[in-house]
Amino acid sequence: RGAGTGNDGDVSNSNETSMGKKRLKTSAETWCSALMTIDGCAESSALAIVRAFPTMASLMREYNRTDLTERAKKELLSDLTRAVTSETQSKNRRVGPVVSARAYEILRPRDASDAGDEIVGVGA
Repeated sequence: RGAGTGNDGDVSNSNETSMGKKRLKTSAETWCSALMTIDGCAESSALAIVRAFPTMASLMREYNRTDLTERAKKELLSDLTRAVTSETQSKNRRVGPVVSARAYEILRPRDASDAGDEIVGVGA
């Protein structure tokens, strides 16, 4: 069975409801899940990014801005305030520079000559 079936631990784009029926994830849930695959990006950081950039396209538009320096793009997400997930967490936690830089390195715009794309077979 292929991905998306939800059987045997396959990756799925659906959630179980309380009745055991599956429902498709919203685009925001899918975007949040994708962000959480970035090393160090906890759910609270992913939610902060989704609040500021509700879609991948909205974040990519910022990364494509020619008036921003490379450094500004790497730091774009740093100061976003994370969602507080428990009483014991500080209310002023930020996404931070490490997660911001990692997100940029993964999502940054690439051109056709980028060797990284050849490694994963994009455009082959």
